[in-house]
Amino acid sequence: MADDYHEIIKGIREGNTSAFKELYLKFHKKIYGFCINNGQSHPDAEEVLQEVFLKIWARRHKLDPDNVQSYIFSIAKNIIVDKYRKLVKMRAASEYQILFMEPENGTENTVIYNELKEEIQKTFDAMPEMRKLIFQMSRFKGYSNKEIAAELGISIRTVENHIAKAIQNFRSDLGQSSAVLAFLVVAYLV
Repeated sequence: MADDYHEIIKGIREGNTSAFKELYLKFHKKIYGFCINNGQSHPDAEEVLQEVFLKIWARRHKLDPDNVQSYIFSIAKNIIVDKYRKLVKMRAASEYQILFMEPENGTENTVIYNELKEEIQKTFDAMPEMRKLIFQMSRFKGYSNKEIAAELGISIRTVENHIAKAIQNFRSDLGQSSAVLAFLVVAYLV
């Protein structure tokens, strides 16, 4: 079996895309299944699969045919772990921010807080679906503009425009204080 990989890895090291495709065909279903078995959704599993093979191609000169299988699964495992860590950090940060948003005591504070919460939600709900999706991916899931563009099949400029328009929507509906606005939007909508 390792002899199989020697020729493939040799080709990949030389930049042969056919050899790379052959390696992909040998492992893509296994890696995809590994991702699903480790709690990834189907879109996330596909994303991990892409990242794995991008990393393999980027590091092709260091590939060792004797441990290529363990190397591929190790990359996949590390990507999955990194995704979980990122998710845990984002959730912890949002929970921490929400603590500052909740009223301390008093009926007046509770009323103001609930009104503000309703206004934020109304503004968000009134946005076009694509704008809401892009804003959520950017601000709440931690995707970069490049990642959003790739996942949705749109240009980075389109992503930037949607985010800017979402922020404009919040500013026009909630006021101009960008620091307060940013805090409110992130703390409430997460």
